[in-house]
Amino acid sequence: MARPTQPPSREIERIPENLYRDPVDFLLADHYRQRMLCDILDLLLRRSADDRAECAAAALDYLEHELPHHVRDEEIGLFPRLKRRCPVGEDIRTVISLLSEEHQKDEHLISSLIAELRTISEKGDPADPERFARLVANFVDSLRRHLTWEDATVLRLARAWLTPEDLVEIGCEMAKRRGASYPD
Repeated sequence: MARPTQPPSREIERIPENLYRDPVDFLLADHYRQRMLCDILDLLLRRSADDRAECAAAALDYLEHELPHHVRDEEIGLFPRLKRRCPVGEDIRTVISLLSEEHQKDEHLISSLIAELRTISEKGDPADPERFARLVANFVDSLRRHLTWEDATVLRLARAWLTPEDLVEIGCEMAKRRGASYPD
């Protein structure tokens, strides 16, 4: 007997502010949220116009307000410190370089996706459904691959090599970037 499955949530939950004290866990939690974003985008392709508008609004909110912070968390906070702390044998510099290149390449993909999501959130339908489906597939594939690299390599090495001082600095920067206070 097949178990009923829950449809993916149409909302992306917020991360508790106390995770600024452990920025690696914060980034890992945000990676979970990005996987939720991928699920919402996949769901969006299979829903009615009313449901599409709701899914598009949730995805749009994350892409416009949350993802830019996340990329800066990595590019400004995590990656430079990790390059300084990791021994040469870990070869993290190559991985970070590739991930930074992906961040830059994804900017165009994300801006195209945002434009389509605005149209869907206002009208319920994409301007060109086939183009939108390709755009979603490209973005979701790229993001899932990117997250796999970061979770398996970057965050693992961050736990091993970043100092407690590095983690406090990164956490403070993350909180400030979001207009929040670093928890005491």
